[in-house]
Amino acid sequence: MVALAVAIPVAAIGFLDDVRECGALLRISFHASAAVAGCLLVTDQSLAFWVVSLAVVSVVWSINLANFMDGADGFLATEAITVFTFMGIASMASGVSARGAGLGMLAWCAAAGIAGFLCWN
Repeated sequence: MVALAVAIPVAAIGFLDDVRECGALLRISFHASAAVAGCLLVTDQSLAFWVVSLAVVSVVWSINLANFMDGADGFLATEAITVFTFMGIASMASGVSARGAGLGMLAWCAAAGIAGFLCWN
Protein backbone atom coordinates (compact mmCIF):
# COMPACT_ATOMS: atom_id res chain seq x y z
CA MET A 1 0.00 0.00 0.00
CA VAL A 2 2.89 2.34 0.80
CA ALA A 3 4.47 1.70 -2.61
CA LEU A 4 1.23 2.63 -4.36
CA ALA A 5 0.77 5.74 -2.23
CA VAL A 6 4.22 7.09 -3.08
CA ALA A 7 4.17 5.91 -6.71
CA ILE A 8 1.01 7.81 -7.63
CA PRO A 9 2.55 11.32 -7.30
CA VAL A 10 5.65 10.17 -9.21
CA ALA A 11 3.49 8.71 -11.98
CA ALA A 12 1.32 11.83 -12.04
CA ILE A 13 4.26 14.20 -12.48
CA GLY A 14 5.72 11.87 -15.12
CA PHE A 15 2.45 11.90 -17.05
CA LEU A 16 2.17 15.68 -16.71
CA ASP A 17 5.74 16.03 -17.97
CA ASP A 18 4.89 13.88 -21.01
CA VAL A 19 1.81 15.96 -21.81
CA ARG A 20 3.27 19.35 -21.00
CA GLU A 21 6.92 19.77 -20.11
CA CYS A 22 7.47 20.50 -16.43
CA GLY A 23 10.55 22.10 -15.01
CA ALA A 24 13.28 19.98 -13.47
CA LEU A 25 12.75 21.58 -10.05
CA LEU A 26 9.07 20.58 -10.00
CA ARG A 27 9.87 17.00 -11.04
CA ILE A 28 12.68 16.58 -8.52
CA SER A 29 10.51 18.00 -5.72
CA PHE A 30 7.84 15.38 -6.45
CA HIS A 31 10.47 12.63 -6.60
CA ALA A 32 12.14 13.75 -3.37
CA SER A 33 8.83 14.11 -1.51
CA ALA A 34 7.75 10.63 -2.54
CA ALA A 35 11.16 9.20 -1.58
CA VAL A 36 11.10 10.83 1.86
CA ALA A 37 7.55 9.66 2.54
CA GLY A 38 8.27 6.13 1.35
CA CYS A 39 11.52 5.76 3.25
CA LEU A 40 10.03 7.10 6.47
CA LEU A 41 7.03 4.78 6.17
CA VAL A 42 9.00 1.57 5.57
CA THR A 43 12.07 2.03 7.79
CA ASP A 44 12.52 1.51 11.50
CA GLN A 45 12.46 4.71 13.50
CA SER A 46 15.66 3.60 15.23
CA LEU A 47 17.76 3.86 12.06
CA ALA A 48 20.37 6.58 11.92
CA PHE A 49 19.52 9.75 10.04
CA TRP A 50 22.33 9.11 7.53
CA VAL A 51 20.91 5.67 6.67
CA VAL A 52 17.47 7.11 5.89
CA SER A 53 19.09 10.00 4.01
CA LEU A 54 21.12 7.57 1.92
CA ALA A 55 17.94 5.62 1.17
CA VAL A 56 16.14 8.80 0.07
CA VAL A 57 19.02 9.81 -2.21
CA SER A 58 19.08 6.28 -3.66
CA VAL A 59 15.36 6.34 -4.40
CA VAL A 60 15.52 9.77 -6.05
CA TRP A 61 18.57 8.66 -8.04
CA SER A 62 16.75 5.52 -9.19
CA ILE A 63 13.66 7.46 -10.29
CA ASN A 64 15.73 9.92 -12.31
CA LEU A 65 17.93 7.20 -13.75
CA ALA A 66 14.81 5.35 -14.88
CA ASN A 67 13.54 8.49 -16.60
CA PHE A 68 16.91 8.97 -18.30
CA MET A 69 17.24 5.35 -19.47
CA ASP A 70 13.59 4.89 -20.44
CA GLY A 71 14.26 4.57 -24.16
CA ALA A 72 17.36 2.37 -24.04
CA ASP A 73 16.68 -1.32 -24.68
CA GLY A 74 17.53 -3.49 -21.71
CA PHE A 75 19.35 -0.85 -19.70
CA LEU A 76 16.42 0.15 -17.51
CA ALA A 77 15.40 -3.45 -16.86
CA THR A 78 18.96 -4.40 -15.90
CA GLU A 79 19.20 -1.43 -13.55
CA ALA A 80 15.83 -2.29 -11.98
CA ILE A 81 16.86 -5.92 -11.44
CA THR A 82 20.02 -4.69 -9.71
CA VAL A 83 18.13 -2.27 -7.45
CA PHE A 84 15.45 -4.78 -6.48
CA THR A 85 18.01 -7.53 -5.88
CA PHE A 86 19.95 -5.31 -3.49
CA MET A 87 16.69 -4.27 -1.81
CA GLY A 88 15.97 -7.96 -1.20
CA ILE A 89 19.47 -8.53 0.18
CA ALA A 90 19.21 -5.46 2.42
CA SER A 91 15.86 -6.57 3.82
CA MET A 92 17.27 -10.02 4.60
CA ALA A 93 20.26 -8.46 6.35
CA SER A 94 18.11 -6.06 8.39
CA GLY A 95 16.74 -8.72 10.74
CA VAL A 96 13.36 -10.20 11.44
CA SER A 97 11.05 -7.20 11.06
CA ALA A 98 7.78 -8.27 9.44
CA ARG A 99 7.69 -5.03 7.46
CA GLY A 100 11.26 -5.59 6.22
CA ALA A 101 10.52 -9.19 5.28
CA GLY A 102 7.44 -8.13 3.32
CA LEU A 103 9.38 -5.43 1.51
CA GLY A 104 12.13 -7.94 0.75
CA MET A 105 9.67 -10.39 -0.77
CA LEU A 106 8.20 -7.62 -2.93
CA ALA A 107 11.70 -6.67 -4.06
CA TRP A 108 12.59 -10.27 -4.98
CA CYS A 109 9.27 -10.67 -6.85
CA ALA A 110 9.86 -7.43 -8.76
CA ALA A 111 13.41 -8.51 -9.69
CA ALA A 112 12.15 -11.89 -10.91
CA GLY A 113 9.30 -10.33 -12.88
CA ILE A 114 11.56 -7.82 -14.56
CA ALA A 115 14.13 -10.54 -15.32
CA GLY A 116 11.40 -12.48 -17.08
CA PHE A 117 10.49 -9.40 -19.10
CA LEU A 118 14.12 -8.63 -19.99
CA CYS A 119 14.28 -11.35 -22.65
CA TRP A 120 11.52 -9.55 -24.60
CA ASN A 121 13.27 -6.20 -24.45
